[in-house]
Amino acid sequence: MRTHVSNFFAVLFVAFLVALPLAASAKESATTSVYLHANVVDVEHGLLRKNKTIVVDKGVIVSVADDYSVGENNGARVYDLKNAFVIPALCDMHTHGTTIPGWANLFVANGVMTVRDMGSSSMRPILMLREQIASGQIIGPHIYGCGKILDGSPVASAAVDQLVTNAAEGRQAVDTHLENHADFIKVYNNLLPDTYFGIVAECKRTNTVFAGHVPRRITLVQASDAGQHSVEHLLGLYVPCVERGYEVYKDNRAQNKAFCLQHADEVVDEKAMKVISEKLIANDTYLCPTLVTLRAMSFGDRMVDEKLPSYANYVPDMIRAKWDWRKDKRTSSLSSAEWATRKKIWDGYKPVLHALVNNGVQFLTGTDVTNPFVYPGISVHNELAWLVDFGFTPAQALAASTINPASYLRIDRTYGSVAVNKIADLVILSKNPLEDIHNTQSIEALVYRGKYFDKSDIERLKISGLQNRSSEEIFDTVHEPD
Repeated sequence: MRTHVSNFFAVLFVAFLVALPLAASAKESATTSVYLHANVVDVEHGLLRKNKTIVVDKGVIVSVADDYSVGENNGARVYDLKNAFVIPALCDMHTHGTTIPGWANLFVANGVMTVRDMGSSSMRPILMLREQIASGQIIGPHIYGCGKILDGSPVASAAVDQLVTNAAEGRQAVDTHLENHADFIKVYNNLLPDTYFGIVAECKRTNTVFAGHVPRRITLVQASDAGQHSVEHLLGLYVPCVERGYEVYKDNRAQNKAFCLQHADEVVDEKAMKVISEKLIANDTYLCPTLVTLRAMSFGDRMVDEKLPSYANYVPDMIRAKWDWRKDKRTSSLSSAEWATRKKIWDGYKPVLHALVNNGVQFLTGTDVTNPFVYPGISVHNELAWLVDFGFTPAQALAASTINPASYLRIDRTYGSVAVNKIADLVILSKNPLEDIHNTQSIEALVYRGKYFDKSDIERLKISGLQNRSSEEIFDTVHEPD
């Protein structure tokens, strides 16, 4: 294992689930629940297991079987799912603003029961929220966090970035983050190579996961070889996968936007992708594309004039006010030609991702919520749809939001699939997501830490999230993805 806290959180993960008091808005239930006539989606093999009976006891799945006699568990609460489709809860592996009041409810209401917060003002609000969720005061997801992001000069956001300028400062920053109970370390764009590798050395010494951006002076291969566990936003990926790009990239000279813009029209280099795939797989490096955010960064000039969906109200006004590209420092100076080039690069990613996932590279669903046109919970479903649009099968997309995150977090023995000894965080759907990935949105009910939530419970969660979203307790958590 690569994190000194992974064993601790694996134990905590189960412990606070079993001890969790019954949430007031969920249906009262016995210790044991039985779910009849369930079509179980096997996310590990991409198959449908029809007409199963799922038995949950004390928040853990104890049986997934063809036959079951209700008499075996007198006093159990029995639910007839009537051939509904059951998937494990989804994961958003790239969030910000996780502690915004009401968002914890919204994640769960949309079937998202694990999130990885990729940068916040400190670990303190995350730890406080985690305690409230564990005690049953708040309904919310399992949360992993990093606290402040480690970056070089200039930092993207003084509110959530920590400036480190050399290897010694990098090592000290890692130690301080661990003292503050960070679950992992996030690295960012402007780290100098010496600083980056100082951080890497300390993470390895302390057996700590590090993840995040590929710094501009580091290549994707170097980051993967160093042990970076995930790479966000496909940074460093486009360059080695265009014609001639790989030869330049090998010399460590092409990790920059100028090259991408210059070669946006060129075809994918299959040789380069094979080499990159082999590296990422060998080094256990996951990719978290955040396509919903990359799309906003590519089509924001058009999206700004589109009518927002009703669930846009889940996002506080002070965040939505920054969604106009003309007011965003990352895009305000872009010309129409530059917007057009961004759209070409967006299209260029499609064959790249299609090839990489079929080569066996591991992907994670992440949204980078708080960025323009990205929403808590619901955008995970949009991310799944974009993955399929980019060439993933529905089964591959589902894996990226279920079993892959569990494997990444080293909790796959107890989470990430509908199987015996797994924690009972489940999403019950009226339609088959293996036939159409959009069917992940046909949520009929949830099982949250072993407790059954029907449609009325889910609706109350959404209403609660909407009522709380105007709170002033909001931190500056917006980061540039490219």
